[in-house]
Amino acid sequence: MANDVTKLLLIGHKLNHPFGSHMHLHKCKLLAKCLNQNPGVRATVSNGWPSDENLLKNIYALVLYSSPAAGIFLNPKNKPIGGSIKSGVGYTAMQ
Repeated sequence: MANDVTKLLLIGHKLNHPFGSHMHLHKCKLLAKCLNQNPGVRATVSNGWPSDENLLKNIYALVLYSSPAAGIFLNPKNKPIGGSIKSGVGYTAMQ
């Protein structure tokens, strides 16, 4: 791990449900704020699949919190996700 920092990437998206329900991006930001209070952890939030592929470099885990996560995961333009998982990056999806 680069510089002994555990890098996590949380991917949410803007509201697509009534306000107050399934607030994916807001909850990703809250979770990242909590995670970043731990020494050696750097959690970053992206609104949808990141346009900056540098966010995917040296990540320890990828968290998809969206509806549906499969829409992001299976999108052909997001090819790096498959390579990341094959190389051992952790993956979880929340709903």
